[in-house]
Amino acid sequence: MRSLEHCNLIAADTARLAADHGAIAVPTLITYDAMAQSGAELGFPPHAVAKIATVRRAGLTLLETMWTARLTIAFSTDRHKSARPVARSPK
Repeated sequence: MRSLEHCNLIAADTARLAADHGAIAVPTLITYDAMAQSGAELGFPPHAVAKIATVRRAGLTLLETMWTARLTIAFSTDRHKSARPVARSPK
């Protein structure tokens, strides 16, 4: 297996091990950001909103962790076309 999906909670030693074995990490960032912005409004229960916030915060540091480990990073999203837009035009 060469691909690590999501990776928001990756530890530094795991990132180094993955890099040493030629893995490619594909973090999920925008999805958690969008859900953090509108999860409660969309009816997510409070415990889910709290978990999303934790995973989102971890995602803010994962890029540095992966970079330091010299882990190859690919970017993609799990955003579905029916999801609310992340960026909104000013009214």
